[in-house]
Amino acid sequence: MSTLSQFAGGARTPVALINGHSSGGTHSISPINSWMNIHKPILSGALVAGVYKELLAISGAGAVKFLVALTKDVTERTVGLKVVLDGVTVFDAVSSSITAGSCGLIAVGAATYDGQQNLDSVPFNSSLSVSVKSSISETDKLAIETSYVTY
Repeated sequence: MSTLSQFAGGARTPVALINGHSSGGTHSISPINSWMNIHKPILSGALVAGVYKELLAISGAGAVKFLVALTKDVTERTVGLKVVLDGVTVFDAVSSSITAGSCGLIAVGAATYDGQQNLDSVPFNSSLSVSVKSSISETDKLAIETSYVTY
């Protein structure tokens, strides 16, 4: 049986699995909103209004399983999310006005209110870059949550 390596890593063994537990610690696993507990959160740090800031940069091959940008409070703003795989911008969107916490944009995967999730496997061969922007200047009020593997 042959293995075609161009398909999401082929038979290559991952060198890292990244999610909400990969840094250690403990999480409550409940069926309600459980997707929020299993993906790795990355806070934005300081953002300048309307300017993209890179929050995640990976060199090498891998696959993104889940990726969202979300608000951490109820301040009114728009949110931008840009994903670049192997030098190609594959997702670049700006939300409509958001006035609630934990709302934003989903680039990869899906989540539902009953705690179910759908993971994708979006491959990259040489690099992954994830950037966010807000319509207002703020610090740590925007985040991404992600799960990915590297090969």
